[in-house]
Amino acid sequence: MSFVCVLTTEVQSPSLVFGNEIGSYNGAVSRWRESKSLLDFRANTYSQNGEDGVIKEILRRIGLDNDGNRWCVEFGAWDGKHLSNTFLLVESHKWNAIYIEGDAEKFRALQETARVISKISPVPSMVGGGGREVALLLMNCLRQQIAQKITICCQ
Repeated sequence: MSFVCVLTTEVQSPSLVFGNEIGSYNGAVSRWRESKSLLDFRANTYSQNGEDGVIKEILRRIGLDNDGNRWCVEFGAWDGKHLSNTFLLVESHKWNAIYIEGDAEKFRALQETARVISKISPVPSMVGGGGREVALLLMNCLRQQIAQKITICCQ
């Protein structure tokens, strides 16, 4: 099962998108209240149940552009593509991704995908149901990615 979390890195107006819930982003709440159901936007490129189309519509409604400086996180990432709810963001919109997979065989496949697509950072981990555990894992992953990018920029 995949869980999608889309994070923006803008300090002035941070926003989180969890499934069908959104935070306020640049006054976009009014666009969010549009009459059309998100279910009308279901479409699969890599996802299984229309999540690719729903995520695209959520991002349109909150006014989040595709500037290539965004991050997404997927739990239960498999090989990074199979039934992925976020790979389309990485492939088509150049988002950075933290993909978390606890199964050793699937993680090896994920590493192969990450070798080809450098925007993917694979993490070998099982994630429990506790929100605190998930938050700590994400903070550690992002901290490592930021430190890595700073080191590369400063060499």
